[in-house]
Amino acid sequence: MLGRRIGSHWSIAVYPTLLAAGCVVGQFVTWWPPVFALVRPLGVVVLVALLLQFMLSRALGAAQGSYLAALAVVAAVDLRIAAVVLAIGALGVAWTSVRRRRPSAPDWSGLTRFLNFVGIATVGSLVLSVGLATVGLPSSATPPRPATAGPFDAPDIYLVLLDGYPRADTLKSARGFDNSEFLEEADRLGFDLAERAHSNYNRTGLTLASFLNAAPIDDLMPNPPGGIVAQNRWLSSLISRASAVQVARQLGYEFVHLPTDVAYLTPWSADRLIDAGQLSAFEYQVMANGLLTEHPTYSMIPLFRADHAQRILGTFEALEGLAQEASAGPRLVFAHVMAPHHPIVFRRDGTAVTVDDCYWEDCNLAEPLSESLKADVVEQIEFTSTLVLNTARTIIDASPGSVVVFFSDHGFRHWLGDGSETFRSLLLAHTPDHPSLFPATSTPVNVIPRILNAYLGTTQPLADESFWATTAGAESYFPLRTFTTEPSP
Repeated sequence: MLGRRIGSHWSIAVYPTLLAAGCVVGQFVTWWPPVFALVRPLGVVVLVALLLQFMLSRALGAAQGSYLAALAVVAAVDLRIAAVVLAIGALGVAWTSVRRRRPSAPDWSGLTRFLNFVGIATVGSLVLSVGLATVGLPSSATPPRPATAGPFDAPDIYLVLLDGYPRADTLKSARGFDNSEFLEEADRLGFDLAERAHSNYNRTGLTLASFLNAAPIDDLMPNPPGGIVAQNRWLSSLISRASAVQVARQLGYEFVHLPTDVAYLTPWSADRLIDAGQLSAFEYQVMANGLLTEHPTYSMIPLFRADHAQRILGTFEALEGLAQEASAGPRLVFAHVMAPHHPIVFRRDGTAVTVDDCYWEDCNLAEPLSESLKADVVEQIEFTSTLVLNTARTIIDASPGSVVVFFSDHGFRHWLGDGSETFRSLLLAHTPDHPSLFPATSTPVNVIPRILNAYLGTTQPLADESFWATTAGAESYFPLRTFTTEPSP
């Protein structure tokens, strides 16, 4: 009796939900975004699986409907797992037909029990993988912010990372574009230009971890793990730790973050996260493994480009909104804008454009660029500059004493085909009562300490401002190659 009862429970199809959830969690293990990036895609996939299973079960019967629901939902997010589910069904048909010596439908009860086992084993192994992946990661725990606000006269601090914004000299030499009109207008608004500013690293993840912790990567990761996935897990934890920001938080600052779509680059420990709701890169990656592949003629590419453009515009709008809202205490606002980084989605007047040479963020544009592509790149830079100036005016008009820094993490590209271009980056700083706070050769690693030391009287040490480049290719960030002076082509 007990065995029959257990067997009947095993015949209840739970595998559609388990397999669908497993596909999403499997991608989570691979890409390692913060947990908040997992919640929406996992919830949507589970809900769709349950609804589809309910509808198909009513139409076709519980066993057949559950199988087709599992096949459909899994195919939408992972064609490889869908092929396994289809193969198991085909083997079930073959096995039953051989046993009965005639073409027959599968033993649906047996098939359901077997797929339930597969689903439970899949989810269990993935949960174990998540647990094992966290072993040895640096702590991302942050201390609580004091209940009282910071000093009354402490300025709001706006740090805006313009991903891939090149320095003026390489814009002139490599793109034939004179950016002096933008820089002169920034000067009229009270911004100082670090004329020989450069990034510390040629990859965004390395730059962000170093910038938010005010330390070189060699100090933060003295014994880095092997492989890009494990290294991204480390970088994600370090970015969320944000040790340099925690100094400001302990002085009463609220940490506000406006993220890009790349979730593992998000300091999820922020006190306030402002996200307009566009899909994340992780969600697109989940879809890219299913029926909506990365082929540019499929609907996912136009959706991504529209989302990408809206996120950029929304981030600048949110920055302006923050400047105009009342606040109980000082805020350190960090915005990561994926512009003028490719893909190219804007003309100089802000209208949409489609450039087929690059429709994802991490594409490799072969040099030398065609003249038309150079023009497209420049137009997106010009529109980004317009957004920067408009936002800067709004912030300064609303709060003239605010510290505002626009900076970039690398040049137009983050590989070493042209070493000098790779590292030459933008740094514009509005620092009231502290002119020329940033020297001409400033780098991201010391941005936060310089501000806190000047305005809040801290004595944060300044880190080495050398250059480090990853030369290992796409599979690893390490080893890093060190430059003591600005590399030349």
